[in-house]
Amino acid sequence: MASPVANSVRALLQRLISLLFVYPRTFDVRIYRFLLLFGAVGFGTVGLGTVGFGTVGTSWGQVVSYSVRTEGGVESWPIPNLRPDQHNVLWKSKLREYYQNSGYFEATIDSVNWDSRFVFVRKGAEQSLSRAVVTIEGPTIDIDPDWLEERRTMSSHALEGFLGELLGLTSSAGYLSATAHILEFKKRDSEWEAHVELKTGRLYVVESVRLEGDSRTKTDFAAKLAKIQIGALVSEVNLARAQAELLSAGLHLRVGLPRFELVSDSTAIVVIPVEPRSPGFFDLSAGYLPTSGGAAAGVGSGSGSPSGSSINQFQPSGKGSQFVGSGHITLLNAFGRGRAFSAQIDRLPNQSSGVLVSFREPSLKNWPVSVEGRFEGYQQDSTYSSTKVALGLGLEVQSNFEVGIEVNRESAKPLQAGLSLRDNQQRIATSSGSYFGVETKLLGLDSPASPRRGYYFAAKVESGVRKRTTRGIVGIDTLQIVSSENQERVSMEARTYWTLRDKWTVVLGFEGRFIFAKNLDESELVPLGGATSLRGYNENQFRGRSAARFLSEIRMYADPRTYGFVFYDLGALESQPSTTLKSTTTWYPGFGIGFAFDSAIGPVSISYALNSQDKLGSGRIHLGLSFGL
Repeated sequence: MASPVANSVRALLQRLISLLFVYPRTFDVRIYRFLLLFGAVGFGTVGLGTVGFGTVGTSWGQVVSYSVRTEGGVESWPIPNLRPDQHNVLWKSKLREYYQNSGYFEATIDSVNWDSRFVFVRKGAEQSLSRAVVTIEGPTIDIDPDWLEERRTMSSHALEGFLGELLGLTSSAGYLSATAHILEFKKRDSEWEAHVELKTGRLYVVESVRLEGDSRTKTDFAAKLAKIQIGALVSEVNLARAQAELLSAGLHLRVGLPRFELVSDSTAIVVIPVEPRSPGFFDLSAGYLPTSGGAAAGVGSGSGSPSGSSINQFQPSGKGSQFVGSGHITLLNAFGRGRAFSAQIDRLPNQSSGVLVSFREPSLKNWPVSVEGRFEGYQQDSTYSSTKVALGLGLEVQSNFEVGIEVNRESAKPLQAGLSLRDNQQRIATSSGSYFGVETKLLGLDSPASPRRGYYFAAKVESGVRKRTTRGIVGIDTLQIVSSENQERVSMEARTYWTLRDKWTVVLGFEGRFIFAKNLDESELVPLGGATSLRGYNENQFRGRSAARFLSEIRMYADPRTYGFVFYDLGALESQPSTTLKSTTTWYPGFGIGFAFDSAIGPVSISYALNSQDKLGSGRIHLGLSFGL
């Protein structure tokens, strides 16, 4: 029966149509045709009676909504774009098929209530699979009998999952072209069992490795990074391990799950989706150091006296604020074989500067042996200049463990200010030394480019002889003094990363350099202070025979590449003893906040650092920009 609203609308349309026939000349022909069509559509729609004006109720364009009522209650209509009111019997078979694929093999459709738009379905009991019988055609593989006896729902999703797991086992055994299908279902004592036919096919071997998204890296080097042996059986390839190994190499930002692609009837390639890092970077770091009212430029608080105190501090002059910075260019994965080249220039306070050039060959003829070379130069205003040349070999014992040896040659020479006498001895000696060292590295980071969890440890022990030529006052004469001294040096660095509740990461670390020798001049001391060694202090503000830093940092991530952080550094400096003072250890705390994020030009980081002597507004600002090449 039509609703009152529908009856009123139908009566209105009928009057309009009659007016059209009675007074046709008063209407434009186009309006007449429009109203005639409008009336016919409206009359036909209202004439449905049970549907009313429009499709449902009294609203135009509303879609009929049906529900399913079962033994368990009311369920939403599961078949899109197909409804009972379309007078198509296909909806019944599709609805029945839906419930049978969900495990209700005995589902039947009882009736339809057109007024309330309910379809009544009797689902019956949910059927389950109690056992699977697998018949293997071809070479056999080991299948756990208990796994075949696991109870599974008789749904299409569960059965497809079972076949997928079965083919996964077969692929793990090296049979990548295997096929499996269900022959039949049999019911035994109210339980079902599935009879499955498995055709294993042939064994496959690895032909090559392809990095999807990285056309630069050579195939053989990609296989080496992922620890995949070309020509090996695919059953010997651990795809999850290959993913982790490739990510730990540090040449890619992201590494997806590897997969096999068939090349022939017996060979396959390993395809690994990756997002490579830029082939090169130009890093620009800049720092603002506020006006310091400390000691004048020089070494130690008594630098104005010829017999001053110990050599343990290099203070800024207090002439005003200073800007410091460095430029660092790095080439990664050169020639597609992981070679790295870098050059760095530093501008430091008080007219000091440094340069660093290095290269690294990660593998010699695909052996697990790396070669690294390094040149360092430094000039401290008009006091002295020093150089260092080093060459090292590394052996990869395991994927995350490396040992190596290094030989280096160092030299220093005094400049004008370094020729002055202090404590009856020339301030900077002309010196040179040769050293031999052994080092070890242990790496266990989830992502070297942006670590969130894991650890890193490196240590080096060196031994050598330092020869010096200097001037000294003996009695009333100034004599040239030549001496040599055995030295041992130890350096180490450690980091550990802990992830808490996904968005938080705690970083703890330690760095230290220790020199074991009796006589050292300023050119041989260990510098401490700055954005990369002790935040909250000026670059190379302190010098001593040994220096260390304990660091702690808490990061809160907004996304994998954006985070804010707070930090606390604690530095320790052991001063060089003199003829009048003993060696002492002084502690220097530093703290601050920072932010790091990805921008259109590359990663950006900014931090604000203070020490315990600073006022809140007199901190040091450090800005870092990285440009991809």
